[in-house]
Amino acid sequence: MAETQRFDTLMLGGELDWTRGNLTFTWIPAYVYLDSAPDYWLGTIRARLTAHYNQLSNELRVAGTRGERVEWVGGVQAYDVRNDGYLALFTNQPFQFRQSNITGNRLAGYAAFGEWRHRTRDRLRLTAGARVSTTHREGRGFTSDRLGALPYEFDRPFDHLDWKLGVERDVAPE
Repeated sequence: MAETQRFDTLMLGGELDWTRGNLTFTWIPAYVYLDSAPDYWLGTIRARLTAHYNQLSNELRVAGTRGERVEWVGGVQAYDVRNDGYLALFTNQPFQFRQSNITGNRLAGYAAFGEWRHRTRDRLRLTAGARVSTTHREGRGFTSDRLGALPYEFDRPFDHLDWKLGVERDVAPE
């Protein structure tokens, strides 16, 4: 059951395209802000779950064609997300405690990607693509108050390569 709800949000985004010949250059910036602190009931236990997020992302890409049968796109993307928040239980009692207390969390990532599509016939297409990315995650906070509110930290990078190969065939003519 919901009780007091507080959500402040702001989302901004856009897309700017510039075409030069058979090339299209695109910039896609975005920003998200969230600050929330809703109170709610878990049966007879009143709780509060706070969250504060700031996220900024940017993508730059270029797309083009080669003749009538080949299309391609390539680009780079970057993002940065920072957040914190806590979960408190028994907020309607004098002995409330924090079950979770994240004092800082950050995800920062970068990626490069590309895709190539070849129309071999009027109804058959071949696709190949790849994305290489790295994300760095940092986290810090405290364990549950009932466990002594011990501090913890996390700091680790994650690297990844995704790829795809595909064959598409239209079952009916256009």
